Amino acid sequence: MKISKIERDVRLTHDCVGEFTVPDYLPEVERMLSAECAVSPDGIYLRSAGASGIVAEESGEVCFDLIWQGAEGAPTGAVFRCGYENSAAIGTFPSDATPKCRSVTTVESVSCRVTAPRKLILRARLSSRITVNVESDLPAPTGCDGNVETLQKPFNSSLSVRGTSHDLFATAEFPAVGLPLYCRGGVRVNSCAPSSPTECRLTGEILLSCFFSDTERILCENASVPFDETVPVDISDGISPENTVACRGSGRIASISLREEGGVIVAEVTFDLSSELLVTVSGTVVADAFALSSASKAEYTELCGSVALTAASTSLSVNERTKIPCAFKPELVTGSAAGESVTATNGKLRLSGSLTGTALILSDGEHSTEPYSVPWSCDFPLPSGTADCEAPDHVTEVEVLSVSGRGDSELSVSAELFVSVSATAPQKLTILSSLTSDSAAKSPDHSIRICYPIKGEDAWKLAKRLKVPVASVASNENTDENGSLKRAIVI
Repeated sequence: MKISKIERDVRLTHDCVGEFTVPDYLPEVERMLSAECAVSPDGIYLRSAGASGIVAEESGEVCFDLIWQGAEGAPTGAVFRCGYENSAAIGTFPSDATPKCRSVTTVESVSCRVTAPRKLILRARLSSRITVNVESDLPAPTGCDGNVETLQKPFNSSLSVRGTSHDLFATAEFPAVGLPLYCRGGVRVNSCAPSSPTECRLTGEILLSCFFSDTERILCENASVPFDETVPVDISDGISPENTVACRGSGRIASISLREEGGVIVAEVTFDLSSELLVTVSGTVVADAFALSSASKAEYTELCGSVALTAASTSLSVNERTKIPCAFKPELVTGSAAGESVTATNGKLRLSGSLTGTALILSDGEHSTEPYSVPWSCDFPLPSGTADCEAPDHVTEVEVLSVSGRGDSELSVSAELFVSVSATAPQKLTILSSLTSDSAAKSPDHSIRICYPIKGEDAWKLAKRLKVPVASVASNENTDENGSLKRAIVI
């Protein structure tokens, strides 16, 4: 039996900065209207770094979506890409333990500086959380051979099994209502379940919003593309997917390109899908032991693992009115979301956070941008049971699938979010590590012994104290109908 234990939780921020030149076929930048970005991670790998132990390195790409106003004509949009790299020391581990890492990287802020009519400096502040867990074999106690009475207890541990499929492909068609600016969107996973011993099946939709400019206006067209894909998962030997407690699926759009074909605009999308299975592994551990024929000395250690609580994903609709005056319809609303707090009450896990962004508003022929922030929250069912030590560990991801706005007296923001969470709780159990018997010391011979249990003593503790089999204590004569020891015990 293998157990899984969370060993590290590293959080850090880093910047992705790029200098770009606007191509000649696009108008010069007179005024920036909108700047947002999305992260497309490549993955994370481990390398040895001498005295620092093991270092986790991650890399990926940031896609900047920009819309600006030129000297004349309609607004123009373009996408610029910038690669990023990040590393963090996660320390040393025992020689028999191989750490496994996962990384969640989100965008905290985006900034764009125009240094010349065709020169831009783009910066994205990224926030990464790297969690490390270790799978190790359950230790077996020593010195329990021969005439030894042992107390065994069941122990369940959860293992996280993950997999990713890269560069999946999908297409969607849009009417040619104007000059294409750019597209954005997200991946919504509707179902996630193991389909074979080595694969997980994910179904869902790719939601796309493509923006077009028509003279002085910005128009938005939406599309939905269904998918049904299998993701290979890395299941170790001896682990059965039939013991899956929960499955979580997520996805990211890697790239979107537009081309005109037969009077329509075709969006070509590459995307990645990821799955996580929380699998329960069951076994027994030796919690205590004593020698029946001689005195013994036991040594104990603490076994810490993790138990699966939940791994789930859900779509969330946000409809909030802001305090921003808006007498005209906003043409473009951008947004990014982040989870800020996690609470567990009444059998539910509540996630809450905020959706922040800017709204591009056209009023009297002039464009202006207004920042906004609205709250969101959602609940996940939480299985019964509490952790024996420490607080549960939560890994949450929030992706904005779509966001739009409408204006009457104030700006109202509508958004579709995809929220996923994985929660495990550390558990601790005292187990036997070794038992040493003193063959020179012998228990006294006796034919009949009358004993009085100490307050709170059960049959196991009394048998251990007297060095007799548990069955001789836990008998019909010595215990009542509830299994509790009587006042006087005859052995």
